[in-house]
Amino acid sequence: MGCIASSPNVKVPWTLSSLTRYEWLEWRKCFLTFMEHKYIPPYKQTRKFFEYIGFLGEEIANDYLYFEESRSETNLVTLLFKFDVYFMFAGVTKPNYQSIEEYILLLQCVAEQTGNNKNIEKVIKEKILQDFKCDNTFNQIKSRILMPCITNYETLALHELIFLWNECERPVELQQYMLHLQNGKNTSQCLPKTSCSFCGRHHVSMKCYAAGQKCYNCGELNHYARCCAKTYVADCPNCGSSHAQSKCPAFGKKCSRCKQMNHFSWKCFREIIQSCIFCGKSHINSRQMCTANEKRCSNCDRIGHFANMCYRHRNVRSGR
Repeated sequence: MGCIASSPNVKVPWTLSSLTRYEWLEWRKCFLTFMEHKYIPPYKQTRKFFEYIGFLGEEIANDYLYFEESRSETNLVTLLFKFDVYFMFAGVTKPNYQSIEEYILLLQCVAEQTGNNKNIEKVIKEKILQDFKCDNTFNQIKSRILMPCITNYETLALHELIFLWNECERPVELQQYMLHLQNGKNTSQCLPKTSCSFCGRHHVSMKCYAAGQKCYNCGELNHYARCCAKTYVADCPNCGSSHAQSKCPAFGKKCSRCKQMNHFSWKCFREIIQSCIFCGKSHINSRQMCTANEKRCSNCDRIGHFANMCYRHRNVRSGR
């Protein structure tokens, strides 16, 4: 295995032929050396990548890799990272009997063993996105969780992706049942006054049918959901799911969009500035979110804006 010589000191990468991480690393090294010698411009690098990697690479990109834009518009560094993650886990998937939390710990261990100690969260996020694409989870998120407003999953934080995955793994019957729990108050009010307030049935003392049972509404023991006294929230304004009022999954979590606490990004309604007068970029309407907030301008020596956005710079360009 090795590069195919095309001319002195310039070697052409071979077509990828296996799913082993060893061959990928060798091919990656050969490809980058070839690109350096040939001086391929950045706008052609992605196309060259798929020309040389062959059918196997095309199949991986089509079936497993998630792209915010079309893959042809993805830069080479991002593309190599996605393939690095794919070959790092070498077909590792989550078994049905394993919880998502246990699976995340497994991915973390694998990433650490391969020497990726600095970017573990980024690596795990990419692996989850690849699992989502392979298992058609994106369509489940849109149809079952009703969150079509998410346009770019790469911008989400790891805890937001885990929440979406947990929601998709909840049984459909349980989701439908919980969506009707907001009407549970009416059901419990219709129960005979002599019935048990924990299970809603008639029984002798100390023989409650709900003893030891877990409530699907609040998660606590010894009562059924239809008898739960806690307020139920449907389509929560902070997380988008349905749950007991005191059990919001977004509580204590940071929004990946505005960096504020206690809500997820798809429920964030902060105003977006399209072209900030201080940094020139788009971001949440907050000075704390501006990348130029603590930067010193080299034109006027003031803090809070970049040199290219300085009023003095604009005056010079306009000839004033």
